[in-house]
Amino acid sequence: MDEITIYRYRNFPNYFYLWHREIFYDRLLAIVVPSLVSMNLLEQFNQKKVAELMEGKQPIPEFSPGDTLSVHVILSEGGRVRVQRFEGVCIARRNRGLHSSFVVRRVVGNVSIKRRFPLYSPVIESIQVLRRGVVRRAKLYYLEGLSGKSSRIKERRRPNTGTDSSKK
Repeated sequence: MDEITIYRYRNFPNYFYLWHREIFYDRLLAIVVPSLVSMNLLEQFNQKKVAELMEGKQPIPEFSPGDTLSVHVILSEGGRVRVQRFEGVCIARRNRGLHSSFVVRRVVGNVSIKRRFPLYSPVIESIQVLRRGVVRRAKLYYLEGLSGKSSRIKERRRPNTGTDSSKK
């Protein structure tokens, strides 16, 4: 008969060792399994923090790499506080709950400027999606080596939902 024994792992108190002795193999297999209770507490904490940071702000629109974004950033220079607009193509997105971020690439003159923004940040006032792009990759870092027409991204067409009454 198979035996399964559970031990608490010494160095990580919220992980368990499962020792499983198989009949056919005369060896022990170690499997590290995270405790569900600690994961749920961490997720709840992250959700509370996200709710606190998004309180009183505009909701974040759905966007993906390839979309052209306008990010309104709050800057404090000296004693003044102003809003600066950073407009460019989203070349990467990192979805990690509270630690989510995205990278926007902007070309000024012949110089490429990349800037990483935390998604849930008090510095970001709002995000607007100006254009939706058609891309087949999750990370568009290959655009750094391109310039001019070759660095353009094709715009996603909107589906035609209305009927055209001019055709007869």
